[in-house]
Amino acid sequence: MLLKKYLAATLISLLILTWVGCISTQTVTSGQAPDFTLNSLSGEAITLSDFQDQVVILDFWTTWCKPCVDGMPHLQKLHEQYEDITVLAINMGEKPEDVASFMSENGYTFIVLFDNSDKVSKAYGVQAIPHMLIVDRAGEAHHVFGAPDALLDKLQQVLE
Repeated sequence: MLLKKYLAATLISLLILTWVGCISTQTVTSGQAPDFTLNSLSGEAITLSDFQDQVVILDFWTTWCKPCVDGMPHLQKLHEQYEDITVLAINMGEKPEDVASFMSENGYTFIVLFDNSDKVSKAYGVQAIPHMLIVDRAGEAHHVFGAPDALLDKLQQVLE
């Protein structure tokens, strides 16, 4: 009986930690964006430095993270409205066919990359998702936490 209570308490604790991790608002300092190369949904190798002199939004996400999914329409809108902004949605550990279905079903057309080894997420200090950064034209990473309004506010600062 005591073992059942212990296991139940452990399970509840893990569920709470997972939920909190999915919506964490921890602040990370900004700095020069580490370069990386990841495979895209189409299998093409994409390198961040290929977008030099452009503003790039990096979005670390998964399809099972509700706050991540809730932010996707905002990213699509930015992708469609601004030719000088590139959205790189970096999926963390999911199967390409599952992500392809998700993107197709929702009509999202921005670039999806796969960080299955977590090397890029570690380089950017990603501890929870969703985690967004804006890389300005000079290559400086600006971490964004919070609702879509926070992304728009930071984007306006970077574009000025």
